[in-house]
Amino acid sequence: MLIAPKRHGLVLAKSIAIALGGALLSAVTFGLGLATAVAALAVHHLHHLPSVTGHLYAGSVIAGTLFGLIGTALGYITRSTIAAAAAAVGWVLFGELAILHTVIPHQAKWLITGAAVALTDPTLPAGSALAAVTAIVVLSGYAVALLAVASALVRRRDVA
Repeated sequence: MLIAPKRHGLVLAKSIAIALGGALLSAVTFGLGLATAVAALAVHHLHHLPSVTGHLYAGSVIAGTLFGLIGTALGYITRSTIAAAAAAVGWVLFGELAILHTVIPHQAKWLITGAAVALTDPTLPAGSALAAVTAIVVLSGYAVALLAVASALVRRRDVA
């Protein structure tokens, strides 16, 4: 950060690296899990996967990638990995699940968890979850907003 006068470029570069790494890690992890499940099912002479497996795979990779970007932004905002993890877990468990799901349950699908669940749970009833494209837009919006805040903070902070 000392040699980069345009610090937002640092945030952008790290975001690109995290997005690529997150997509790769999510794809490999889901792929290994799927391969293990296929092998275990084949032992029991079950050779058919549900028709939504491809959508679940894509949704998991997209959600994992966007959560990586959200985590990167939180890390920049808090300047601490521990604080970023605590903030993310606290927001999901207390902010979303305990408070907002109780106060405004019909709006829960527009929150971070609701959008992620729409991408990773194909068994949800049609009206209770966002469409996949909408969920991607919502999660992307959260990631972009948090990255914009992070970039603004990085530009203003003293590095010492």
